[in-house]
Amino acid sequence: MTETATAVQPADLPRRLVDELDPIFAPHIPPRVLAQSVEQALHDLRGSVSAEALPEMAVRLARHRLQSIASR
Repeated sequence: MTETATAVQPADLPRRLVDELDPIFAPHIPPRVLAQSVEQALHDLRGSVSAEALPEMAVRLARHRLQSIASR
């Protein structure tokens, strides 16, 4: 389970997810693209998963999308 799975204030969530993914993708993905991927993942999952699962599911979805971008 990732660190993001702990209780996080909704306003802090995007920043926490970006901070978690940045060390992995920073050499390959511009910061703006990383932040947009996180925001889009959160948008896509809100209402579809429980609030408790949202951080972990969003980081997984964003990671998957960013890996696809990085492999191009």
